[in-house]
Amino acid sequence: MFHVAQSGLISTSSKDLDNFEIVRPKTVNEAVSYLNNFKTDPVAYAGGIDLVTAFRENKKIGTLVWLKDIDELKTISIIDNCLRVGALVTLAEGVDEKKLDQIPGFRKAWQKIANVRIRMQATIGGNIMARRVSYEMPILLTALKSRINFLNNDGHFNLPPEKILRTNKLNGALLTSIDIPLSNNPRIDYERSLRPLYTQALATFSEDSEIIERVVIATEFLRPHIFEIKKDVKDNVAVFNKLPLDYCDLRLSNNYIGSLVPIFYKRQLARIERNP
Repeated sequence: MFHVAQSGLISTSSKDLDNFEIVRPKTVNEAVSYLNNFKTDPVAYAGGIDLVTAFRENKKIGTLVWLKDIDELKTISIIDNCLRVGALVTLAEGVDEKKLDQIPGFRKAWQKIANVRIRMQATIGGNIMARRVSYEMPILLTALKSRINFLNNDGHFNLPPEKILRTNKLNGALLTSIDIPLSNNPRIDYERSLRPLYTQALATFSEDSEIIERVVIATEFLRPHIFEIKKDVKDNVAVFNKLPLDYCDLRLSNNYIGSLVPIFYKRQLARIERNP
């Protein structure tokens, strides 16, 4: 939705907002059509939480593409052995959805995100498309090896959440849903006691392939970093020594982050094992 390169003077009043047109598509194809009319400077609107922030950072709004009339984006279902979450599902609706219990720990982790007021309005799609490194849902989805589904003029495509911050394919694309595989019996624990300074997700999988654990760490300013722990690794903690030396920010040193990862990992693994 918004990138730092677009930031400018801070708008402090709605009087700074220019007149704009609102369109209300009823289908995903109609929405994609509006989003690809670049002459109108289209902006997608779902919960509006991040749109307000972007406006205050000098985001220009041309045509507002109101997505809330597209019912097919509001469902949570089990499809092809995946938990599929529609892009317009609010964070509050996700907390109340029992289908999330297909992944032990996921509903509890989801419930930790934001406060009640924001959860009532913010959508999971908006949380992802804001493309802000400080947002938490992409951390959980990265740990769970999710796929983010999109539709553009060329058709459907998907991306892993860790590539959302780096891709240039999203211009004119509509995020439709998120798929989380269930076939490998994922479980997850989320540690955010140091948020906003630091957060860490641990997902475990029961499968025959190499990777059985996935640790995702993030800070307020740094993109999530992934550790993958394989079956044949005897000393799991030694994996964390491979943290890149430049993974640090103004508040947290590389050594401090490196010391946090194994401490939280052991706590998280113990919690997962106590609650299978």
